[in-house]
Amino acid sequence: MSKVPARHMGYLRRKNYSLRCDPKIFTSAEQQTLRELGNWFTALVEGKISPVTDAQRHFIQVSNGTAEPTTDFEKLWWRYKQRIELEKEGETPRYFWSDTGGSWVGESHGRQSGRFPF
Repeated sequence: MSKVPARHMGYLRRKNYSLRCDPKIFTSAEQQTLRELGNWFTALVEGKISPVTDAQRHFIQVSNGTAEPTTDFEKLWWRYKQRIELEKEGETPRYFWSDTGGSWVGESHGRQSGRFPF
């Protein structure tokens, strides 16, 4: 395994990424991943750090919409970016992940309205 560049390590050490959307749509594990790696993901896709692996180059392509997400990190980042855009447009479905029930739960005016279809 190659050594992680110092600039990458600087972003990887920042474990306090502030989510820019409602976090309730993500599982607790997904929220933790975004908070721990979000600064690094952002630096990578914004060009603040250069990719050093093919996987990082593919991650950037996924983020830019020129490749399909295949890894769990890519799928999570793609969903996160899509959610930010939905909230910007004012289209915010009121669903959240229930860790206790292990499923998506919908809200309607503050009440549960049923299970999300996936």
